[in-house]
Amino acid sequence: DPRHSQLRDPLRPFFSQASMETLRESIRLEVCNVLDTLPRGETFDWVERVSIALTSRILAQMLDYPMDRRDDLIRWSHMALCTTPSGGIIAPDDPIREQALLECLDVFTKMRKARGVPAEGGDVISLLLRSGAGAALKPSEFLGNMLLLIVAGNDTSRNSITASAIAIARCPDLLGRIGTDPS
Repeated sequence: DPRHSQLRDPLRPFFSQASMETLRESIRLEVCNVLDTLPRGETFDWVERVSIALTSRILAQMLDYPMDRRDDLIRWSHMALCTTPSGGIIAPDDPIREQALLECLDVFTKMRKARGVPAEGGDVISLLLRSGAGAALKPSEFLGNMLLLIVAGNDTSRNSITASAIAIARCPDLLGRIGTDPS
């Protein structure tokens, strides 16, 4: 689909290895902030306290979304997938879901307008809006693209962080190997 490429291609620089290198320190700081808040000597919910916390922080950075409202991103991801944070299912026509998605549309529409034309900034939203195809998106298409980014980022990051922790817990020698060769 050529339109998909027109929307995806402007985002490639953000996800390049060079760009990720520039984000390395801010991501490392977020990881330290999250890990420093963990309780010592007691059981806690890894997914909630680490995987979700890190994912929401990094997504907020990528979208230049207010850090103090980053939990919205996770909630909207759940609503887009008709799920609840506890793993339940919510009906597609549930008023709570509809309200959350309308809120998401409203917030990102305001962010879109605030970016201006051409959009300033190096965040994912600005990069998308600077492209002709991104700037021409209808509100519902823009919402769909924002939800796609949020859901994809939330799902893959959360699951990767959690799966990595499980792998290290099951095979502690992996941690030593990672320290020796972080590639």
